[in-house]
Amino acid sequence: MHHPSRDGAIGRVLDRLAPLAPRLVADPQPAGPRSPLRTAKRAWRAVAEGATHHLVLQDDVEVCEDFAAHLLSAVQARPDDAIALYVNADSPSNSYTVRHAAIVGAPWAALVPGEFVPTLGLVIPAHLALALADFLDTLPDDFRDDDAFVDLFCRLNDLPVYATVPNLVEHGAGLSAAGNDGHGVRRSAVHLPSWEREACYWDEPPAGDRGAPMRAGGSADPHYAISVRAATCVVRFLHATDVHPLRQPCAAWQLACAVTGSPVDSVLSALTDHLRTSEGTATAERTAALGVPARYLVELWAAGFLTGADATDPEKRPAPWPARPELLRRCRERAVDSWLDAGFLTAVRPMDRVEARSLLRAFALTAVDRGHGGPSTRSLS
Repeated sequence: MHHPSRDGAIGRVLDRLAPLAPRLVADPQPAGPRSPLRTAKRAWRAVAEGATHHLVLQDDVEVCEDFAAHLLSAVQARPDDAIALYVNADSPSNSYTVRHAAIVGAPWAALVPGEFVPTLGLVIPAHLALALADFLDTLPDDFRDDDAFVDLFCRLNDLPVYATVPNLVEHGAGLSAAGNDGHGVRRSAVHLPSWEREACYWDEPPAGDRGAPMRAGGSADPHYAISVRAATCVVRFLHATDVHPLRQPCAAWQLACAVTGSPVDSVLSALTDHLRTSEGTATAERTAALGVPARYLVELWAAGFLTGADATDPEKRPAPWPARPELLRRCRERAVDSWLDAGFLTAVRPMDRVEARSLLRAFALTAVDRGHGGPSTRSLS
């Protein structure tokens, strides 16, 4: 999907996609009202003759090294599903499905129905791509946002969407041609610019299905996601209603975390214990000197601890979890980094942010490990 305002940069994007042979589908009305949907209609119909699958990328993507090989092996592992190559770091629920998968070492995150399907990079079977194009053609261009209607199509056709972990695509840093510059960071929850996979990497299962309550015959239990916005940790509960497929009642973690199996006292006592160590004391003193408010440490610790506690169930952890420690370490670090971008560094001077990020990353990963080893009275798949 291409907007002519990016003619000067598209060549670099196309070069990174080799040995694939991408075709440009340009916005047919580039001077008109901004509408990703207008171009998406044409992009999803541009299926090559004889193709088994169809990939649509937006023209401001950054792809990982060896992108084509990663992509083809992922499609071979899940030939009947929709595969998202990117999930936004601040999406309400699906960013957590990706972070949780990164924490436990799973290669897939099952995305939650009812939340927009990330369309920065999406691949689906070719016959469904044409059906999606037919569906989108029924919508007026001024509906604008294609991702919400791709989600609706997937729900109507019972098409599950799985995200690759790590994400194979990152969002470029330029201005949005769709007018989405006010939508936050617009970066991937877990993207690695380069990484090596084992031959059977994509054959492993996802770590649970947080969207089960929204699926036909799915779990009736409440599921949850740990979310971070403006340096604040909250718990979102996911469940379906007759009126709307997805509700997200949201509460401060102190009010809701007991339902996750980790009472407030267990989170705070673990934090207190860590701050009494030499490492914890040094982190608190140095981050304070760099301008990080003390309450940010509490919120970041809660996010890490609750995520770690949510990974204690052996059923959520793929069997080969310890087999690739370097990839696991890098994915976990990136999952935490994308939290830090949600406001934790705003009070730090630009010249000090590299140091602050390093300190806060290590602090958050300690919280994950403490939660992972802590008590868990309830398991939600």
